[in-house]
Amino acid sequence: EQGIGFSGSYVTQASVAEPGVVRLRYGETLSNPIRITPHPRGPYWGDLHSHDKFHNCGAGESPFSYAREVSCLDYVGVSPDYRGLGPEVWREHVRRTQAANEPGRFTTILSYEVGFRTGHHNVYLRRGEGRMFDVSDESFRSLDRLLPTLDPGEAIVVPHHTGIHWCSQERYYPERDPWIRLIEIYSSHGSSEAFWPEHALSYEYNRTRGLENKHATSLDKPVYARDAWQQGRRYGVVASSDDHMGQAGKPIKGLTAVYGPENTRAGIWQGLQARACYGATGERILLDFRIRANDAGSAEMGEELFVDGGETLCIEVEVHGTDEIGFVEVARLRFDEGTWESAFLDRQMVRDPFAEAGTVDPMDFQVRFEEPFVSDAVYYLR
Repeated sequence: EQGIGFSGSYVTQASVAEPGVVRLRYGETLSNPIRITPHPRGPYWGDLHSHDKFHNCGAGESPFSYAREVSCLDYVGVSPDYRGLGPEVWREHVRRTQAANEPGRFTTILSYEVGFRTGHHNVYLRRGEGRMFDVSDESFRSLDRLLPTLDPGEAIVVPHHTGIHWCSQERYYPERDPWIRLIEIYSSHGSSEAFWPEHALSYEYNRTRGLENKHATSLDKPVYARDAWQQGRRYGVVASSDDHMGQAGKPIKGLTAVYGPENTRAGIWQGLQARACYGATGERILLDFRIRANDAGSAEMGEELFVDGGETLCIEVEVHGTDEIGFVEVARLRFDEGTWESAFLDRQMVRDPFAEAGTVDPMDFQVRFEEPFVSDAVYYLR
């Protein structure tokens, strides 16, 4: 045992003898679940949407060191608003983003935010360089004029807080699909999953200013993530803090887990492009989700599976939490019906029926169930 008798950070090493999911304990503190495997692919934890002093209403001098040393993130995207960026500030933002990048340990994603009457979006650039669109050119003050200036292989555009009353998203258009592959489903503003104003994660219960100061409401319009899927968009999901104080990764403000081959710009980008990612409100849970079919093979998180009628789908879910898991749902949208329903819902958390009583940890959950393939569908694990 080693005691800690100073303020600041302390790094030590630990070894684990066998592969599997483990948690480390120090005194009364239990770590998030960690997967030990000879072929690691994450997930890597990060905050893609935070702001610092270069944001038009932000602060914070050291956003990258805070993300790396305080929040212990694997990667971060600091996204100043275009309204606060001129050529000199943009060059400094690029320089700071490049300087903080440490392949294999800490990845920085060059990004910025644009806001239009039809919604706010973050632009992420694959390389640590690239121009920001010209804010002085009035002809670029719309998303449809911005997108053609970006190479869809070099940029990902992500809409956020899509249902908030003061800046809601418009309808999701298929011609934007080459650039928009992800949607921010949660941030400190609240949840963009669906119109659900009474939910504890809605915009009405804002985590930025405290529950006593409600500054936002949810619009009853088809502008949320579930609406995008109903409109045929094949978006993956991310969650981010949208922090304005240079403090990415703070608890309960939103994090994104990305599966990829390595913690580098290329590795994180590969996971985001493949939609091999998921959002969390702040707890670093492990999540695996796949669907198998005998003739069609299998699809991992974010992938598509092309199945013939009459085949049986085998749906597999694995969750490892940081505390007792209270709820797991696989929601299904069948396009021919146009409505959502639960393909699997477990509020009682009935675990592995083959396990002996008392042998299953309430922080770990696995289930496999089957159902026939009926029509084109989206499956969403929440």
